[in-house]
Amino acid sequence: MRKNDGNYVWVEDTTQVVRDEHNNAIHFLGVISDISSHVFNTKGLIKVTAFLENYKKALNESSIVTKSDPKGIITYVNKNFVEITGHRVEDLIGKPHSVNRHPDTPKEV
Repeated sequence: MRKNDGNYVWVEDTTQVVRDEHNNAIHFLGVISDISSHVFNTKGLIKVTAFLENYKKALNESSIVTKSDPKGIITYVNKNFVEITGHRVEDLIGKPHSVNRHPDTPKEV
């Protein structure tokens, strides 16, 4: 996370979604903890790396994930994204994210 002074800190974000009786998200409860001191020692770095790998695995298995470069060109899509959209990986990588935009969505979006 980038701090106001321009420096960066490592953080752990633990967030829970609060839902109403219809399962609609009504707000989020979260805690952000500065874990920088843990990252900069060997044991902490190993622990954080393992945590991030597990987080990445859980995210990839439960969500659709895409990554793009600063210009919006797709550099990665996970298996769920491919299965849900019906696109092939090779048809997405290197293309702008707008390839997935609904025709009625304004270009500014």
